Amino acid sequence: MPKKSFGKKLSSNRATIPDELLLRMANEFENPLLKFDDDDVYDQDRQCLSTTITGIPISIKYFLWTKIPNELQEWMINLTEINMKDLYDSCSWKWNRQSKINEFKHSTAKHLIVFDLSPSPSSSEEEKPIAFVHFRFEKGYVSDAVLYCYELQIEKSYQQKGIGSYLMNLLESLGKQFRMKKSIVTVLKNNQQAYQFYTNGLQFRIDKNSPSNFDEQQQPIEYEILSKKIS
Repeated sequence: MPKKSFGKKLSSNRATIPDELLLRMANEFENPLLKFDDDDVYDQDRQCLSTTITGIPISIKYFLWTKIPNELQEWMINLTEINMKDLYDSCSWKWNRQSKINEFKHSTAKHLIVFDLSPSPSSSEEEKPIAFVHFRFEKGYVSDAVLYCYELQIEKSYQQKGIGSYLMNLLESLGKQFRMKKSIVTVLKNNQQAYQFYTNGLQFRIDKNSPSNFDEQQQPIEYEILSKKIS
């Protein structure tokens, strides 16, 4: 799918703003999606993005964890467990439900939830959650201001439809809007589908701070840190 460009045109004075201030400004911004309020995909009335991907009408809403309804919180945790538990349990990480909840509840954690707006004869719901992203604006491994994607989870029946690429392009655009230096993800090496998605599909590369770059590692390397420069 072609890369979507979001948001307003930026000035080029990023270098004059300290990273600490950039991060504070990004984390204090009430709703990052408001950066796209001039775009045709932004729904002013509902304060969300609305678009169609491979024939699926969707909306994307921004939440802090404390503002997410309980049933949606439960859906997020359950979806992550369904998609990731076996991968976690097959390495030293091991699945821990409470630990994942604590990640989602982190003070700087931000969440985008994708809803399918297609009418369903078998459900009275007007919108059905199908995917979400957990991301943060934070210091990278060498104190750079980065956008870190902690979680990208999609319902299995909606995978391979361009939704993941759309969301990652959206995050990259948010990174540009808030003048982050790069996007970062951590990928388990046993998750080859995700690794190929990021490296082949989105041109992420192994970050210089990834454990595979250090010869002194004595333990088997179970994950890679991938990054992509935001320009």
